[in-house]
Amino acid sequence: AVSDASNLPSTPSSNVSGVVISDAIQPSLVCYALNLTSGMLSLTFDSPVDPLILNVSGIMVLSAPNSTNSHTLQSSFTTSPRGTVMIIELAPEDLNFIKLDTILATSENNTCLTIASFTIQSTSGLPVMEYISETDCFRPCEFETDMKRPSIVDFTVLL
Repeated sequence: AVSDASNLPSTPSSNVSGVVISDAIQPSLVCYALNLTSGMLSLTFDSPVDPLILNVSGIMVLSAPNSTNSHTLQSSFTTSPRGTVMIIELAPEDLNFIKLDTILATSENNTCLTIASFTIQSTSGLPVMEYISETDCFRPCEFETDMKRPSIVDFTVLL
């Protein structure tokens, strides 16, 4: 039995019906932040997405629309829970490729992002709205250039 806050029981009614309306709106990327020091790409959507469906090969970083100075993510990943914000940790090979290109992602002015519809899905299974434009550039809401000093990770001495 159901009762209200005053402990009064509810009155059964035969006129009550329940209708479930499924989510029919595709999630859309509204903002992203690229931090080349931490190696993080934060994507903000207008509705919750399922990170278990993430396919990073649908994300490309470009210096300008239709630019050949670009990199499609390959090995990056997320540990984010379901929600409207997904943080992608850029894998070393993806991060180093972006950092090595002196025309790509050195400032907000030469950082664009495209996202294919197969990249991620909503929590109800709808694909993300594709953002690929030949004339427009989706610039980051936040950008941090690479401030990390290089360090030696391995060396060999030949005698």
